[in-house]
Amino acid sequence: MDYSNYIQSAILSLTLAADAFAAAFAYGCMGTKIPFRSVVIINIVCTAMLAVALYAGSYVAELVPQIVGAVVCFAVLMSIGIIKLLQGLKSRPALSEITAKLAVLRPAEAAIIAAGLSLDGVAAGFGAALGGVNAPVMLTVSLFAHMAAIPLGCVLGASLSRKSRRNIAWLGGAVIIVLAFLQLL
Repeated sequence: MDYSNYIQSAILSLTLAADAFAAAFAYGCMGTKIPFRSVVIINIVCTAMLAVALYAGSYVAELVPQIVGAVVCFAVLMSIGIIKLLQGLKSRPALSEITAKLAVLRPAEAAIIAAGLSLDGVAAGFGAALGGVNAPVMLTVSLFAHMAAIPLGCVLGASLSRKSRRNIAWLGGAVIIVLAFLQLL
């Protein structure tokens, strides 16, 4: 049995959860708490959007030759990876005054943030489905990864933001680029 598809699917889901981790880290740096209900909302929205994208991508994959799907998957993942890499190499973005004043991330605000966070997941999920990823693995890992990444990011942001000056946000983009190249193998 070839486990590489399972591993690639899991890594892609973990990478997509890195966005949620980064957002939670930023909120933690500002001292904003993310209650469990808001964590669940972010998780459900991000994973549901990923599921829709995976379903749509797998449907389209049945209509196009496998090589076309692999090339499109490569192009989508490479584009997302390059964008993430370049965004990560930039300095930490300034947060709006409204966001900075939040003490607790309310469920409605969590839904809005989740919609923004899920855009990469939609593109990556659609492209990855064209490349034949394992959708159940991606969705399962996405559920668990988001549930862990958000609280962990918030806690680490609150406790470590002032101690560390290193920027590793580019790492998520680099991982997606590697996954793009793996689609061509």
